[in-house]
Amino acid sequence: MLKIRTAPHIQIDWRIVGRGARWRRLGFWAIFLMLCGACALGAWAALDRDEGAFLVMAQQIMHGRVPYRDLFDHKAPAIYYLLAGLLALTQSLSVGAQIVTLRLCVVLVNALSALGLLRLGTRWRRPMTGQLAALLWLAASAVPLFNPSQLFTEPFAVCATIWAVERLATRVSVRSAFEAGLLLAAGSLFKQTAILALPSLGLLLFNPGALVGAPSKRRVYRMLVALSGGVGLPWLAVGGAFAALGALQPFIYQVVIVNLIGYPATSNPFEDFMSLGLKVVIVFAGPLILLAGRIKSATYRSRRESSTRDLTLPAIALLAVLQTAPTVAHPYPHYLIQVLPWFALLLAFGLMTSEGRAL
Repeated sequence: MLKIRTAPHIQIDWRIVGRGARWRRLGFWAIFLMLCGACALGAWAALDRDEGAFLVMAQQIMHGRVPYRDLFDHKAPAIYYLLAGLLALTQSLSVGAQIVTLRLCVVLVNALSALGLLRLGTRWRRPMTGQLAALLWLAASAVPLFNPSQLFTEPFAVCATIWAVERLATRVSVRSAFEAGLLLAAGSLFKQTAILALPSLGLLLFNPGALVGAPSKRRVYRMLVALSGGVGLPWLAVGGAFAALGALQPFIYQVVIVNLIGYPATSNPFEDFMSLGLKVVIVFAGPLILLAGRIKSATYRSRRESSTRDLTLPAIALLAVLQTAPTVAHPYPHYLIQVLPWFALLLAFGLMTSEGRAL
């Protein structure tokens, strides 16, 4: 038995410590799978009107029609073409079975988002932070109010955004900046508001604790160019494809302009937003209060322990605030899907830090 004397009359049996860590990992994966199963129950829910619109667009693509040119909708094109591909792969099934299968694919995307939070929290702080963030996200994914297991654009945008942040949270380089830009572009091709994560990604480029190599103005400039190029190139490619199909002008109008000036809001968006916010606060009152106190103490602890300023926490908090903005004008519960993973990560960060010491 390996024992290390750390202080008079205090000995640590590292075999017991190792067994505890293994049981904790097994417990995490067991809960992870159970929550994925709970999320899968939403695959049998009634079809939402947005889902119906996306499926109609996908079916028309399979018949040779082009979105925006032949059909009107204001969503980005990725969801239509993804669903068209999945419908083509499952065309031997009944309509009901196809919808359930497609929704189970969304559950897999939510699981991939959870893995992104696991990796992000682990690399940024510690394994238990990542584990708790992943489980909190999956638990929120099982709440019917948000409907994150249905065929909405938000789960896909969230997944890409999480992995974009992960690329820059602990390793900032020209390559990681370009990769983060590509991932954010992929997310915004599902949901345009994913682009609101760009300021947070830009902030992470200046994170001294994660910077690879010596800092310099030239290096920062190259990373900014790489990030911008990663975001812009996929959109240019998609725009070029629609231009070749004779649909560039309606593509720009419906995907960009309509969403900026013509997307119908509710009659009383602020009142509806406050009502939705009140529901969320009532449900999550305890975690919200705990979150505020824990983040305060955790931030104080991090500043004392670190010799360099860590910008990851401000970047994630900024991201949570920016992703809340679309809900103010259009207070639909599923819009909060883009906020939930960052809330989960912030709460995990706070819970894993007690007053004055890390757990």
